[in-house]
Amino acid sequence: MTLTNLHANYICLEVQMKKSSPDKLRDILTELDITNEMAASYLGVSIRTMYRYLAGEVRIPAMVLIALKYYTDEL
Repeated sequence: MTLTNLHANYICLEVQMKKSSPDKLRDILTELDITNEMAASYLGVSIRTMYRYLAGEVRIPAMVLIALKYYTDEL
């Protein structure tokens, strides 16, 4: 992936994040069929942080959604 493509993906994700980020994160986790705990472990965040993302208590960093885009259960 080139830097230009990465930048374009980042902009798309940023726009998507402005509308209901916790819902978007839930949709991604459902689509990937992974638990909150698995996602937290993959992302290197605490489960509490994951719950705070899903509750809308804190802003979800764009890199969280980008990292999940490349998630594979083989990791």
